[in-house]
Amino acid sequence: TKGFLLVASSPLTRSSHHAGDDFARLRAAREAFLKKSA
Repeated sequence: TKGFLLVASSPLTRSSHHAGDDFARLRAAREAFLKKSA
């Protein structure tokens, strides 16, 4: 693996188009993981 948690890919994908939503989902997943690991 290359260490990427999420890749948005399609012919019309722009790097910033879904960035806010993706960041919120990753943050929530990370917080849940950290709570489970504690």
